[in-house]
Amino acid sequence: MNYTGSNEFVLKMKEDYTKWRNLSDRQISAAVKTIKKEKTPTMEIRVDLKNESIRIKRGIALKIKEEYGLEFMPILVDLVGTTHISAKAVRVRAKLTKENGDVCRCCGAELTDEFSILTGMGPVCAKNLRVKYIKDKVEVARFHEELALRVEEIGEFELWLPKSQIKEYVQGGRFKFLAEKFYN
Repeated sequence: MNYTGSNEFVLKMKEDYTKWRNLSDRQISAAVKTIKKEKTPTMEIRVDLKNESIRIKRGIALKIKEEYGLEFMPILVDLVGTTHISAKAVRVRAKLTKENGDVCRCCGAELTDEFSILTGMGPVCAKNLRVKYIKDKVEVARFHEELALRVEEIGEFELWLPKSQIKEYVQGGRFKFLAEKFYN
């Protein structure tokens, strides 16, 4: 009787119950089953999630690349906030990380040479990101300044993170992810 949705079948059952004060077990079961199947946006929970840096999967990164018209895939991202939680995923706002990880922040390739480890990406990804790559260790500070400006220029993007990637949700808006943090 407390149903406030718009499903015609459930509303008809509610009307019949009000009129006749009696429904069969089968009718009640069908109405309850229909209500449980409904996905109502108002049932989404809003939480706050900030200051987490994670490595996302290539498929999700590729979708972001295509959706936002980027020339690179954002593999390592900083989570800026959360907008929604659905039954299977969390909608987050993120931006490319400025921190160096053990893999390239733009393509996920393992970093092996000294300059790539110092910059957090290789020369091809730096070119795709439109940041001048370094030729000497002295240029590392300049590179990180240009990278920071470029990350701010690119801005935030939104993505859905599958709950299967979230290890634990702690009341108050904090998540622990299955993937370990990528930086020290």
